[in-house]
Amino acid sequence: MVHFIFQIPLTVPHLVVAVAMTFLLAPSGLISRAAAQAGLVRASGDFPLLVNDPAGVGILAVYVWKEIPFITLMVLAALRHSGRELLDVGRTLKAGPWQRFRLITLPTIFPSLGAAVLIVFAYTFGAFEVPFLLGRTYPLTLPVRAYRQYSDVDLLARPEGIALGIVIAAVVALAVALAQVLTRGARRRGVVL
Repeated sequence: MVHFIFQIPLTVPHLVVAVAMTFLLAPSGLISRAAAQAGLVRASGDFPLLVNDPAGVGILAVYVWKEIPFITLMVLAALRHSGRELLDVGRTLKAGPWQRFRLITLPTIFPSLGAAVLIVFAYTFGAFEVPFLLGRTYPLTLPVRAYRQYSDVDLLARPEGIALGIVIAAVVALAVALAQVLTRGARRRGVVL
């Protein structure tokens, strides 16, 4: 049942979740109206700004709801295939819970956890729709700025949009290369982290 519940957010597109969060978190949204009805705020307009806010609460809410289940399912898949034999061996050798986690569980989940985090970073760093709908109008995130520059009617702004797209791709490629170097180094030293 838990596995099924974690799969639900994976089937919903980011754009749909962003629109739903707008309807939930906006000053005239469902949560602000419920807070006004419950007497937590005087009117729904007094509800804190959670969409297009400086802290990016709406953006974070979308990515937490969408990406945590993805990472969890990747880690669970690694744990499911590892079996419980190693933990039983750790118990037999009188390893405490912290030792079993640090020396058995963490090395087991590290490759899939690292891959999942890298995938989530690559996607969220280059994602356009969620920051476009829920983010501030100034300063813009790189993908939104790249889109605006590229789609500007002034054709002289288009090279800046292309350059920003290349910067986004370069940062993601650099993160992938760095992750590979760190993983190889950790394997050579026999260290997990």
